[in-house]
Amino acid sequence: RPMVLGVREILLEWIKFRMECVKNGIRYDIDKKSERLHLLTGLKKILLDIDKAISIIRHTELEADVVPNLMDGFGIDRVQAEYVAEIKLRNLNREYILNRTSDIEKLMEDLEEVAASPYAGYFTKLFLADGDALVLKTEMLLEKLRKYGDDDYIVLAGSVPAGAPATHYADVMQALGDSGVRFAVDAEGETLREALAMHPFVVKPNLRELCSLFDDDGSIDTWWDALPYGKKLIEWGAQNALLSLGSEGALLFTDNGRVWHLSAPHGQVKNAVGSGDAMLGGFLAACAKGQSLTEALRMGIAAGSATAFSEWIANRSQMDNLLRTLPEPTELL
Repeated sequence: RPMVLGVREILLEWIKFRMECVKNGIRYDIDKKSERLHLLTGLKKILLDIDKAISIIRHTELEADVVPNLMDGFGIDRVQAEYVAEIKLRNLNREYILNRTSDIEKLMEDLEEVAASPYAGYFTKLFLADGDALVLKTEMLLEKLRKYGDDDYIVLAGSVPAGAPATHYADVMQALGDSGVRFAVDAEGETLREALAMHPFVVKPNLRELCSLFDDDGSIDTWWDALPYGKKLIEWGAQNALLSLGSEGALLFTDNGRVWHLSAPHGQVKNAVGSGDAMLGGFLAACAKGQSLTEALRMGIAAGSATAFSEWIANRSQMDNLLRTLPEPTELL
């Protein structure tokens, strides 16, 4: 409607108009690049077994079943399967697919550049439904993690992203199941329960998280109380369970039925924040060097305790000083 505006009001209206233009441009750019990234991610899965894709298309009797069969055969969604099904047979070759999927890295870099900007949160909330944003970010994450393999460790820790299901960590583990990566999970509640089914290399709950997982009223107060619950973690799928006990040290359960306990060293606790994370880090560092599980337990206790005795994260010399004072873990029968 017609309005009488002063210079200031005219400038504000013009700025508002330009902001909308910029937002619409960014929205269009994000939508197009996200859509293309999604399609190419599906196409990349076909690259793993081109002959299988051709066989599925060739041997499917009904045209309506081609897309569902591709979805089942490669774990892709309907949009990705439709894209693959529309590719000419002459183009279902390694060179063509590699040329197409070479854009994935550039698309991810472009989208990450938007995500890293000061306005990333605003644009994400404005343009992407929560589910769409989560799917996009998960795909970007998985693409980065696929470069890891045998002898590598990936730690899934803390709460899952907002809007993600309790199966989020389990879904990541399943998607990377053939990579040879060893997973460590530091989570609680249903997230931990779902992750256990994917047989992580190690889980690291504390007593509070253990109570939450087993709907206990808080009666798990000591390492002795925790013994049957730690064994349950192994029964539910964990290869190893590292149970942090605060001042009482830690328990280590393994999938061959062995259990070790190691008490924490004496010292003045200055800041316990991050000590559980440091324990897991020390444990995995020893495992990555090929050391035994009992030595990994010692390393974990040293790293966690040294951090608790420091104002901030402990350095290597502080950890090594404590490590020299620790005895061998006690095996519990």
